[in-house]
Amino acid sequence: MTPYLRYTLPRSLAIASVIAVAATFSFPAHAQGPGGSRLSDADREAAWTLQAKGVAASLDLTMDEAVKVAEVYSASRSSLEAAVAKLADSGERGPGRFEAYRKAADEERAKLKTALAEFLSPDAAEKATATLGTFSRQWDRMANTLAGFGLEDEKLNKALELVAGYVVESDAAMREAFAQQDWQSVRTKAQESKSSLDTALAEVLSEEQLATWKTATTYRGNRGGGESGSEGRGDRRDDDDAGRQEG
Repeated sequence: MTPYLRYTLPRSLAIASVIAVAATFSFPAHAQGPGGSRLSDADREAAWTLQAKGVAASLDLTMDEAVKVAEVYSASRSSLEAAVAKLADSGERGPGRFEAYRKAADEERAKLKTALAEFLSPDAAEKATATLGTFSRQWDRMANTLAGFGLEDEKLNKALELVAGYVVESDAAMREAFAQQDWQSVRTKAQESKSSLDTALAEVLSEEQLATWKTATTYRGNRGGGESGSEGRGDRRDDDDAGRQEG
């Protein structure tokens, strides 16, 4: 093997790995393969509503403001999915497809912030955008899992707050990794952050609920690039479809 190949192959594999991890956090749920366990349209929209509810509660918004946040956020997620669907025709693969998605997400994030600022204070709009503007697919799965536990409002809001903090932290770590090209640390940081989240949720969920949560939401980078639990069987197809449908 030539020195050039010895250098480029490991680096290419590292980049492919970080894109796979990034897809888990960022690519919208509609990109999941038909053979996977994608969320239904109803479950996805319910997850968006629950996410908005949690953010509204953390910002101590009024009921009217909370309703508007949910409406604006749902419209923003739908708009991003429509924009991402158009990327399917480009045929872009690899890092290029991910950058195309990030550009579309950045544009939608700016629109979301502008819409929120029309009825929220500048500080509240900034904080809401920091969380909702991650457009995290993993957050959709997590919110959907929490919704199935039937938690009372106090526990649910606490759980949503913890998950939202994790989502923001993960998004920041991913952006930093791409900026610094620190491919090797991405998966490790993701696993450490998820472990910390699980530990915090142990104070909110029952043992049975926590076990269900871990099975449904823990990322495991196996050979096929899948995840643990029911989501894992479709994740390799998920990442492949993400390449065709977004970035």
